[in-house]
Amino acid sequence: MGGHSLIRVRWFNEDLVNAVSGIINDLAIKHGAASVEPELVRRWRDVFARGYESQLIMLAQSGLWVDTIDMATTWSRLVRLHNELVSRLGSIDGVKHVFSRITHLYLNGASLYSVVVFRQDEDLYWRVWREAFNVANGIGATISHHHGTGLLKRDFVKIEMGNQWKLLRSIKGLLDENNIMNRG
Repeated sequence: MGGHSLIRVRWFNEDLVNAVSGIINDLAIKHGAASVEPELVRRWRDVFARGYESQLIMLAQSGLWVDTIDMATTWSRLVRLHNELVSRLGSIDGVKHVFSRITHLYLNGASLYSVVVFRQDEDLYWRVWREAFNVANGIGATISHHHGTGLLKRDFVKIEMGNQWKLLRSIKGLLDENNIMNRG
């Protein structure tokens, strides 16, 4: 699968950012990457951060919806998760684009953050989410990362967790016998 990648390093310590960026740059060049002009990165950041709301409004006015799906898995499963998610969501009639990026890195894996653009249709919306869950569940990834669970993903997470869900409900019952925290 071809494409371009942008790696952005952020930390509170400029020396650490420079050290990590240098290591990443050396590895990227070793594997055939090319540097881009800082202006291109600045323009990407402007569109991503500052133009996001106007882009969403434009898409909605043209009959499209946008949703984000955050997942996480191990490094050994990450490429398969990405490829299957893009392929299976992209094959659904009405899905226009699936844009994915890695947003959080850990020693044992990472988060795959995907933006899905699709025709405004509630049935299609739920079909996208069910298919995303099926991909994640089939690979051993989690459907929930930094966006949390909430009502949208509650049933998916119950299935994903299996018997562990009952254990967590039991612990919650012991700690919150009056059910005042996170009802439902």
